[in-house]
Amino acid sequence: MLDNEATSSVGTRTEQTIARAMDTLMGGRTSFVIEHGTHDELLAKGGAYARLYESQFA
Repeated sequence: MLDNEATSSVGTRTEQTIARAMDTLMGGRTSFVIEHGTHDELLAKGGAYARLYESQFA
């Protein structure tokens, strides 16, 4: 699931459709994740930033 303000006003099905489209679009490419907040705030949200950060320690 996406975790950002851009999808906060869409329904669950639409959000899932957007997420699948983004996965397809980003496949085989280098992508940058841009989010707004402090390091601690972004980790607490559990979004893409947190997953990227935590992947360093997996």
